[in-house]
Amino acid sequence: MASPIAGNESFRNVENVTASGAETALDSVNVSQLNVNVLTTENNLDITTTLLSNVKPSLEGLPVTDHTGQVAPNYVEGINISDYNGSAARAVQLPAATVGKVVVHLQAAAVGAGGADLEFDVLKTAGDYFAPGTNLLSLSAGPALPLVFSSSAATTPYSTDLDFEGVANSTLGAGALIYFWCTKQGEWHVAHDLASSATVATGIFTFSSN
Repeated sequence: MASPIAGNESFRNVENVTASGAETALDSVNVSQLNVNVLTTENNLDITTTLLSNVKPSLEGLPVTDHTGQVAPNYVEGINISDYNGSAARAVQLPAATVGKVVVHLQAAAVGAGGADLEFDVLKTAGDYFAPGTNLLSLSAGPALPLVFSSSAATTPYSTDLDFEGVANSTLGAGALIYFWCTKQGEWHVAHDLASSATVATGIFTFSSN
C-alpha cells in the first residue's frame, strides 16, 4: 500500500485559512522539502537541563570564582575555590536559593590540624533552609561508630547551617567538592565528593539551626 505521505504532496494548514479563503505564505507545505532542522526552527524548540533533587548537578559550563584569603566569602553561582585549611574559621554565605541555581565548594588544599570549622550559612533573611532529611556521610574518629550520617532536620525549624570540623587527615582533602543546588524556591539540596585515601581518618559534618 502506498504511503499517504509520499513524494511531492502538499498540505494546507486549515488554521491559517481566512474567511475569504486567503492563505499566508506558510499555509502550503511541500512534504518532500521538510527536514529536522526546518521542523526544529518552525516550532522554536527549546531544550533545557532540569535539575533533579536526588542527582548531583554537572560541573559543565559553570563559572569559577576564587575566594583565596577570604574568611567570610559570599559564594556565587558556579564553582567557588576555597583555601580553607582548618587554621582559621571560615564562614561561607550561600546566595539566595532560587530554582536552577548551582553552587559548588571546591577544596583547594588539604585541611590541617588547626581545628577551626568551615561553616555554610543559607540566606536566613530570605527564609532559606537545607532540604529536610538530607544525609551526609560523616566520618568520626571514635572507635565505636566511625561511620555515621549527619542529617538535616526533617521538620521545622529546618536546618540553616552546615559545619565541617577542621582536623588533619580529613575527608575534605584537596579536590573535594560540596554541591548545593536548588529545585524548590528557598530550599538547598546538598551532596559531596570527598577524599578517600588510606590516610583519611575523620570528617565530621553537622547540620544545625542557629
